[in-house]
Amino acid sequence: PPLWATLTQFLVPAGEQTFFLALWLLNLVSLVAFFFLLQRVLERYGFGGPLAAAVTTAFLLVNAPLLRTLVYVQVNLHTLNLILLAVLFYPRRPFLSALMLALAVNLKGSPLVLVLAFLLERDWRWLAWFGISAAVVAGLTLVTDGIGPFQDVLRNWQGLALSNNTIYHDTSFDSFVRSAAQFLPLGPAWTRGLIYAAKALLAAAALWAVGRSARSLQFFGAPQPGSQLLNSIPALYVLMTLSAPVVWEHHGIFLALPFLLMLKRLERPGEWLWFAFAYLLEFLLPTFDFFPWSFGRLAAPMLILWLMWRDAEHKRESPVFSGLNRWLSKLPPVRLGAAT
Repeated sequence: PPLWATLTQFLVPAGEQTFFLALWLLNLVSLVAFFFLLQRVLERYGFGGPLAAAVTTAFLLVNAPLLRTLVYVQVNLHTLNLILLAVLFYPRRPFLSALMLALAVNLKGSPLVLVLAFLLERDWRWLAWFGISAAVVAGLTLVTDGIGPFQDVLRNWQGLALSNNTIYHDTSFDSFVRSAAQFLPLGPAWTRGLIYAAKALLAAAALWAVGRSARSLQFFGAPQPGSQLLNSIPALYVLMTLSAPVVWEHHGIFLALPFLLMLKRLERPGEWLWFAFAYLLEFLLPTFDFFPWSFGRLAAPMLILWLMWRDAEHKRESPVFSGLNRWLSKLPPVRLGAAT
């Protein structure tokens, strides 16, 4: 969507270096904001303050998608921060929550999938605010630049859907099927059909996981306003990320919440092993182009989705998580500047 270009076009006359520096500094601000927002969201899901801070710190210290987001000066952090704000504002401030998600959708497009989580809440006032906010934000581009940028977006999406490019660090279903098709006697029509079928299966699996999580209150156990949202949105992050026509390595940062929330649920050694393997593939391995091993970042979110589905009927949190959460919460606070 053209919102980011609309907001930053006034920097173009300043030259490429100034433009780059401004966007780089904005990313650094977003990185700091992301640390605190992710920590607050984890606290809302039941992580104690010390554990939320420790998990967030460990997650950011070594993180290949985050590094790529910063190096490529992408809008991922801005988009993800807006999504986290939408979750934090809900349900007490529905207008601000809806506005934050509307801004995220106008920055990236794929967060539109997350509206399904709010549909489960049946909060028609929120949905109305979202529709109005999304239209007003899109209207900013219409007023300044007309309909042309939106037509360009549609043409770009059509071009991506019909593309035959094979780029191994594009870990979308589109790229994987096109890459595999090089070794099989498949024409373009069959290739596109397999891509659509794979995404349909992904959507069915994600929505099934959403239903199980919402019904069992998997991640947020208190049945109160907002609980359906909090329980359903982790699986929708996976659908949001993998349903896109291109999934670059930096898009993995959108999977932060579903990965970290699974720490609440893992009990058996086998579950920890699968989680560690998926985490390694998604966040720790560097980017490389070698078929089929490059597509580990396609397998990792599906492993997490499978773990969500498998765990949804368990009625308790992980004993490791509960014990560590209680122990860290009892530690005395660290006071900076205290006398030694």
